[in-house]
Amino acid sequence: MISPRLLLRSPLSTRCTSAASAAAARSVSAHPLSTPTSRAFSTVDQPGDPSRTVVVVDGVRLPFAMASTIYEDQLAVDLQRLAYQGLITKTALDKSDVDYVLAGTVIQEVRTSNIAREAAINAGFPSNIGAHTVAMVSRGMTILQTNR
Repeated sequence: MISPRLLLRSPLSTRCTSAASAAAARSVSAHPLSTPTSRAFSTVDQPGDPSRTVVVVDGVRLPFAMASTIYEDQLAVDLQRLAYQGLITKTALDKSDVDYVLAGTVIQEVRTSNIAREAAINAGFPSNIGAHTVAMVSRGMTILQTNR
């Protein structure tokens, strides 16, 4: 499962506050959140206009497991819900501050039309936020083919 991302519009700092992110300071800035390992990354279309600021809060993933093992009885939407709950615990972010969620999966299951949205609602996020799911089976092969 690809790491879920939480996106929110926020007037967070638009300057780089992380030495590790200094190279990306022109387009992306980092601002420490409530935990030392959490970072928020922001791109700004119009400086000074917080309604146009996009912030990627953080990401988490579930531990990798072989097919038909520990996650055998779980649907992708259930696994994604667990990842969202872990992300909220990790960042101590208020769910009502989130405007959009993005999640990924290896293969889209046919029983859930939008895994990201249904998992977000089941994890307690407001039902009026946007969400979408990205399905990408073989990222490794894509990298080999496109060199990206």
